Amino acid sequence: MFSALCRRLLPLALGTGFVFAAAPAFSALGDTASSQARHIATVFPGRMTGTPPEMLSADYLRQQFALMGYQSDVRSFNTRYIYTDSNQRKNWHNATGSTVIAAHEGKVRQQIIIMAHLDTYAPQSDKDVENNLGGLTLQGIDDNAMGLGVLLELAEHLKNVPTRYGIRFIATSGEEEGRLGAQNLLQRMSEAEKKNTLLVINLDNLVVGDKLLFQQRPQHAGLGAQADPRFARWLSLAARASPPTPTRDSIRLIRKAPAAAMTPASSTTPGSRCCRSRRLTGHSAKKMAISSGANRPVSRREPVGMTSSWIISSISTTRCRGASNTADAR
Repeated sequence: MFSALCRRLLPLALGTGFVFAAAPAFSALGDTASSQARHIATVFPGRMTGTPPEMLSADYLRQQFALMGYQSDVRSFNTRYIYTDSNQRKNWHNATGSTVIAAHEGKVRQQIIIMAHLDTYAPQSDKDVENNLGGLTLQGIDDNAMGLGVLLELAEHLKNVPTRYGIRFIATSGEEEGRLGAQNLLQRMSEAEKKNTLLVINLDNLVVGDKLLFQQRPQHAGLGAQADPRFARWLSLAARASPPTPTRDSIRLIRKAPAAAMTPASSTTPGSRCCRSRRLTGHSAKKMAISSGANRPVSRREPVGMTSSWIISSISTTRCRGASNTADAR
């Protein structure tokens, strides 16, 4: 059900940008992310790369960052992807995507990138259209409005926190067509910027699934549990490592920097999907699947809040100054 604010703003969805009131300081971890995710999913459905909803959602994110006091802008990029018709003819489809960047300056030149993609799935064939995949009605709460919600909550919590390293909050589009936004972002980065990028944290698919996966390089193994003891208490830490399956936005940047990526995985119990195919991971990452424990009902807001807490703890001034493996440049 829409909140009162969403109901008031929905009629304006196709005509203007939005200003979503910043969450009060006493909001529990996860509240802002949940509210923002619902707002983005319901007010901006069909955020396919190059469409008005995608451009409006990008401008909305820019406004939110600006309200928090960040320097933020929207960068457009021209791209294309292959569309296959019913006769199996392949044609290039041109699109103009959007990338939103907000900067939190640190004490040194090195930076940490926290990113999430803002686009929803666009049909890439006549078969997709026939099967009603993607399109203008897809809200994309899991893929990836919640990732954007966590991104905004992190920006809210960190806006007045001094950090040793700079932080770049980045929302890209074109992910569903082959990580096009991340590719464009990498092309725009100078060699110095790439060298100074110590860590890339990518947020995707944070709603669906019974396990929260921390996918990271071997030198960062166990980072989730170390960063916030509440993870261990809440999740019981049923962890395992498995080979990497590089697929998502962060792969473009992770090859240049250490990685820590998050996404849930489906239940492995009989009769359910096992091992989601649309995962996010790094080039040489390890996955640590953390189970929520048997027969314990949990609110999705809990892991979302824990996700925020984990990242905030991981990139705090104390941990950075202590040269923790969170920002290991090796």
